[in-house]
Amino acid sequence: MSARLLLAGAALAFALALASCGLDRGRCLQSHRERYTWLMPIQVGSTPCGNGCSVPLYTYIPMEDEHDVCDRWEFPEGRK
Repeated sequence: MSARLLLAGAALAFALALASCGLDRGRCLQSHRERYTWLMPIQVGSTPCGNGCSVPLYTYIPMEDEHDVCDRWEFPEGRK
C-alpha cells in the first residue's frame, strides 16, 4: 500500500509542476496549507465472468493529504 501512496503522491507533484511551468510568478509571498481527503481504490479480489476472464473487486479507503497553496505572488501577472 505504501508504494501506491508514493506513486499517487509523485503523480500529484508532477501534475502540479506541469501546471506551474507556464508562467514565472516569482516567489510566493503568502501561502496557506490545504488539507483534503480522496478515495484510493484497493483491489480486494475478483469474481469470474466466464470464459476464463475475471472482474476485479475494489474497495476504497480514504487518504488525507496536505499541500501549500500560494495566495500572493511576487509577480501575479508573470515576470515581465
